[in-house]
Amino acid sequence: MPPARSVPSPCHALLRAWLALGLLCLGAVSASGGSLNFYNVPGNTLLMQDGVTALDNAFKFEFGTFETGFTPTTSNITDWTANWKPFARAEAPSINGWNSSISYFNKSGVLLGSGLSDQGLSLDTFSGGELAYLWVYNVFSIAPGGEWALVTNDSSDGNAANDWLLPSPSEALPFEYPLSSALNPVWGGLHNVQGGGDFTAPLAAFTLQTHAVPEPGSVMLILLAGIVWRVKRARTVNR
Repeated sequence: MPPARSVPSPCHALLRAWLALGLLCLGAVSASGGSLNFYNVPGNTLLMQDGVTALDNAFKFEFGTFETGFTPTTSNITDWTANWKPFARAEAPSINGWNSSISYFNKSGVLLGSGLSDQGLSLDTFSGGELAYLWVYNVFSIAPGGEWALVTNDSSDGNAANDWLLPSPSEALPFEYPLSSALNPVWGGLHNVQGGGDFTAPLAAFTLQTHAVPEPGSVMLILLAGIVWRVKRARTVNR
C-alpha cells in the first residue's frame, strides 16, 4: 500500500502560486534594461530643405547607432544605410510617435538584457557606450527627393559628460535623449547650425532642418573622391 501523501492546504497552494508569480516577474525585470526616450519640444521649428516647409507625415525619426568601427561622415554617406542599427522609430500617425501638426515627436524603446530593442525593427544588438544618433528622413535611400538630417551629441563639443551614449543593457534606469541636447549636425541643420547637404537657409531661427541627399551623379563624385583620397593616403604611407 503506497504511503499517504500530505495534501497542501489552500493557503499553502495560494502562497506557492504567489511566489511563482513573483519569481516570474523578477525574471522579466532582469531580462529588461532601461527605457530609452528621444523627443523634442512641441512647436519646435522643424523644416525641410527649402527652409520654409515644416516636416510632414512623410518623415520618420529613427534613434539608433552605427556598426562598431563605422563613423558617419559626408564622404561615406553611401554606406550609412548598410551600417545603421535602428533602435526605435517615431512616425505618423501621432499614436506612433510623430504629430506633424504640432511638430512633435516622442518615442521610447526598452533595451533588453539581451542587447536587443523591444521595438523589433531589426535583430541588431546594442552595447553600453555606443554613440546614438537621431536620423530624420522621408526616404531611407539616396534617391531624388530624399531629405535627411543626422544629428548627435558627441565629443566634438569637448564635453564628454553629455554625449549620447547608450547605457549597458543591465542598467534598468530610464535614459533620455532630447533633441535640445543634440549638438552635432552630421547632415542637415541643427539649432541654426548647418551641416552637410544642400539646403536653402531659413529666414528665421530653426531647431532642425533636413537637407537634400546627393543626386546619383553627386554620389559618384563622392565615391571617386573617396577612392582618390585612399590612393593618395596609401602612397603617402608607403613612401
